[in-house]
Amino acid sequence: MPQTKLQVVVFALLGLPLLAPGAAAQAQGDPGPAVVAAMTGQGFENLGVETDGGVTTVWFENRVYRYDMTAIGAAALVAGRKLDPASVLELVPENRGVPLIALSAPVRQWLDFLEGRTDAGTFREELAVDQGHRRNGRPLVFRGRMENASRYRIDLAVRPLFDFQLGKADDPFEYTLSAAPEATMSPFPGGLLTLQAAIRFHNDFDPCGSEDPCGPAVVPVRNTLSWGGWLPRRWLLAASAGTFPGDRYGLAAQLGKLFWDGRLELWGGGDLSGKLLFLDNVVEYSNLKQWSAFAAATHRLRGIDLETTVTVGRFREGRGAVRVDLARRLHEFEVGFFFIQSFQKVPVSQDDNIGDDNIGGVTLRVPLPLRKVGKPAAVRPVTVPAFPFSYRESVEPIGIQIPQFDNLDRLRKRLYPTFILNNLEDLRRGRPYVGEEDRP
Repeated sequence: MPQTKLQVVVFALLGLPLLAPGAAAQAQGDPGPAVVAAMTGQGFENLGVETDGGVTTVWFENRVYRYDMTAIGAAALVAGRKLDPASVLELVPENRGVPLIALSAPVRQWLDFLEGRTDAGTFREELAVDQGHRRNGRPLVFRGRMENASRYRIDLAVRPLFDFQLGKADDPFEYTLSAAPEATMSPFPGGLLTLQAAIRFHNDFDPCGSEDPCGPAVVPVRNTLSWGGWLPRRWLLAASAGTFPGDRYGLAAQLGKLFWDGRLELWGGGDLSGKLLFLDNVVEYSNLKQWSAFAAATHRLRGIDLETTVTVGRFREGRGAVRVDLARRLHEFEVGFFFIQSFQKVPVSQDDNIGDDNIGGVTLRVPLPLRKVGKPAAVRPVTVPAFPFSYRESVEPIGIQIPQFDNLDRLRKRLYPTFILNNLEDLRRGRPYVGEEDRP
């Protein structure tokens, strides 16, 4: 055998062990196209992939799975199976193209945990969760062109609306029941356009009574243009303008920042609104003159999903108050209690200047079917992910604010560092949705 051929054979034999597994992945080229193709097949949007020094970062947005922990688990399996097991996979979930948080661990540890070969405690030691930076210290923002963008795609849904009131002398149980068709679309990064109307089936709260109502059967409810995104020094802003539930129109905003590894959030906000009440033949309205402003602190425990919030502010009724919320999150379900103490007595009539100055209540968030909806399209029907409900023990106007649906909590998709670390087992919920054909 000629000497040159002998040298090639010897080099190949000696070099093969060096190519497995890390160098072999480099020899195969950029894994980005394969990851993007597989993630698009799962229905993920706003995709971006960047590989740097053995770390592959994948940006993605979930509008397919009801529960975002399920989505993260499915994304890690799909992307991880396209990468070298000795490399590192970093996931950056987004909302409307806005990056939320970074989760990174070696690919082998991702796969071992999601496929049941290791437990949550072992995986927790390998997983890095960062709310402001990637593993290499750079910002979370993806600088390239996102694939499978969600912009201008319209989702159509019907949202159930239900409210009730107990304790009135003339009617101990009053309720309203409506169905709210809605259309949502993201017209630009961080933006969300919501168009919603309510079809009222029963309404004891009608100003003329449910027997002979004077309010129309169909009324506009939430019709807002919202924006959410990052400001300097990692402050997150969520703002909305338009019409809101409770016959209001105007502006509302929240601003917040996480501290202490995400266990403490300092936030605040306010609203400016006017009355907008639709009757049969007339529309009652007022100028933008009622306002509220507040400051709040939220603490989230490690080890148990218990959230405590203390809020102090001036509310829409023109009085100062302090509000304490205690919420327990169990995976997708949430139950909470709140208490509001006004700084002033609330008058109940012109002849009686003493009314209730405190109020309590309960909040619920119940997940609704389906766990997974169809892949995004130009126009697609979907189901709403959950039914949120709040009940106040009295109708006294204490601690009233504009119900800003597109708030900080919804913008973050509830992906707080403490919640992720407390519920790592939920990542395995994504495994049944990723078939064996996604293996390399």
